[in-house]
Amino acid sequence: MPNRVYFDSCCFIDLLQDVKRRAPAVADLCQKAAVNDLVIVTSALTIAEVCKLPETGKQPNDQTKKILEFFENPYIVIRSLDRMIAERANLISRDHGIKPSDAVHVATAILTGCDVLYTYDSGKGKRKGLLSHNGESWLQPMRIEQPPDPSMGTIFENS
Repeated sequence: MPNRVYFDSCCFIDLLQDVKRRAPAVADLCQKAAVNDLVIVTSALTIAEVCKLPETGKQPNDQTKKILEFFENPYIVIRSLDRMIAERANLISRDHGIKPSDAVHVATAILTGCDVLYTYDSGKGKRKGLLSHNGESWLQPMRIEQPPDPSMGTIFENS
């Protein structure tokens, strides 16, 4: 069975906005998912958070259509925000100081059995980002990491 990975909204934003330092890593993971080497999971909240493309001269409606069509890719599993996820996110936010929208992403990743949550969230100002929580016991066995640089080799551990 393919590994299950979770994409935080910033991964999709960086891919769709073609952020030079980040888009190749996310695109590589999407290519792997397209051939069933892994499963990409994200929350329906992500669709709401990914709402703008770079200035291309396109009308906002055209941008929205392109974004919504992207999330119809069969290799992206969209998980609804249900009561179980919301209650877990509530606890995560309260107990670990993670903002509620990020806690929804973490809870969704945990409850859908993802091996890793990919994000670029390193925090801003006094707020700790999601990456700073990697390795904490309450997350185990899931990890929180940046998407791997495809030039550095495989994302899968050698057996």
